[in-house]
Amino acid sequence: MMRPLGLEGTLEKRNETELALTNGSRLKSLPASRDTGRGFDATRVYLDEHAFQPWEGDIYEAVAPTVARGGSITALSTANGRNNLFYRLWAGLEGGQWSRHRIPWQSCPVYTPEWYDRDRLHYSARQFAQEFECDFVASDRLVFRREWFRIVEEVPAGLNWVRFWDLAATEKGGDYTAGALEAIDADGVVWLQDMRRLQGSPLTVESAVRQTAELDGREVPIYFEEEPGASGRALIDQYRRKILAGFSVRTIRASIRGSKLALADPFAAQTEAGNVRILRGAWNSAFLEETEMFDGSGKTHDDQVDAAASAYYVLSGSAWGPKAQKRRIAVGIADYMRKLTTDCTACGQPIYTPPGSETVCPHCGAREAVVALP
Repeated sequence: MMRPLGLEGTLEKRNETELALTNGSRLKSLPASRDTGRGFDATRVYLDEHAFQPWEGDIYEAVAPTVARGGSITALSTANGRNNLFYRLWAGLEGGQWSRHRIPWQSCPVYTPEWYDRDRLHYSARQFAQEFECDFVASDRLVFRREWFRIVEEVPAGLNWVRFWDLAATEKGGDYTAGALEAIDADGVVWLQDMRRLQGSPLTVESAVRQTAELDGREVPIYFEEEPGASGRALIDQYRRKILAGFSVRTIRASIRGSKLALADPFAAQTEAGNVRILRGAWNSAFLEETEMFDGSGKTHDDQVDAAASAYYVLSGSAWGPKAQKRRIAVGIADYMRKLTTDCTACGQPIYTPPGSETVCPHCGAREAVVALP
């Protein structure tokens, strides 16, 4: 790594943030804080994912003087629309002369036409343009279009529904409380049956959540986002022990879901692919209007989008960490074993019958022939 960067010498110091050589060269990795790099002298500065840094202007102003006595700055980033310093530097609107290089997915040997055909539908148009096509314009598009949602008159029977609540407690203005009732069928089609949306006091919200749970039925698990800190845990405990006692109340941590755009993009990709159905109802218009205005900035109402995308996040398995995944695998194995357990035709006792084998009942000695998977 050091030779291509022009760093010659013996490694003298090495830790998580710095490499130092005996010839006096140093390679430092700094956090993307507001004043990062200020006070350093450098010959080369690399700004990674510059378009996504929260203080990209402040960081650029801080590091620019570090190469004032001779050096260079290289800014690298995935496209992130046009409302950021990285785009203005790329477009020549600020920063003077730059050498510009664009590397879309077609220029990367690891991405093939076969990969495109297989994986393209996993991304929304905005997300794919941003991540793989270096497209500043398309990555600035809205995330959803209302015509992508398919309105239906009924939903299939036998689906496993979840209700996800995005909570707020403001009576006049501000955020809404929104609760999405959602399921995924065996073909991967997403069904959005209902969306509750209201503004009110904490007591009003609690009453609405309880009433909705009664209408949904006790077989429908209820999910909330758990905010960090003691207040977030206390709120969930209040719902679990008092408001929704007797119901299945589950949570996902706010910290694992990422930004609003990161949360919405997988749901948007399914929508764009025509895989999302919404049941016709009075709530449709407000929901579709909100989705069209959604851009992930938090400047418009996005509570219904958050609720629907969070429900998809749970249903698609993204909310499960490694421990939960192992637990689900264990439960799946146990279910499979139960399917392979039948009653002996001779004595009626339960016996384990592996597929394609002849099993001897351990209770009475009778032979049980099994010819296919149950």
